[in-house]
Amino acid sequence: MLLIGDVHGKLKQYSDLVKNHEESIVLGDFGFKHEYDNKPADNNHKILFGNHDYYPYINKDYSLGDYGVYNDMFYIRGAFSIDWMYLVYGRDLFENEELSYEQFNNVINYYSKVKPEIVISHEAPNSIVRDWFGYKDRNITKQGLQAILEIHKPKLWVFGHHHKSIKRMVGSTEFICLNELETLLIK
Repeated sequence: MLLIGDVHGKLKQYSDLVKNHEESIVLGDFGFKHEYDNKPADNNHKILFGNHDYYPYINKDYSLGDYGVYNDMFYIRGAFSIDWMYLVYGRDLFENEELSYEQFNNVINYYSKVKPEIVISHEAPNSIVRDWFGYKDRNITKQGLQAILEIHKPKLWVFGHHHKSIKRMVGSTEFICLNELETLLIK
């Protein structure tokens, strides 16, 4: 399985990355309506929605959806757009870019039962974002991800969103942040 960092509408580079792989997952920020309308039709290449995605398409076949397990990886979508003041609702900003508190309660219950070895997400837990990137703001997504990390520490957690290439052990968990269009082949 090929994991891909934020694409941000770079369809040519994305197509070049996936052409030699049977399956892939973009870890959020694929693009907006134009990019989704021009995405290659292969549904083996999935998208885990982030904050810069076209949410009216969240239920399409290529979307992983809100959270769950795919190929033995636990996934959780979403992030808060810190650039919200420059975006337009319904075009490149959507109310549901983050899961709600109620949805995160469901995530926490499911995660507690699954106790996965691998987690993929767009955003990272609050402690990782604070320690690695210096962001002290707290939003639903970072808090929810922190809550599941405290319940169970997976062996591997891969995320995008921060446009950095970083790999570190934190306790017993290896965290990997993928830069834009950076890839990681797992399993």
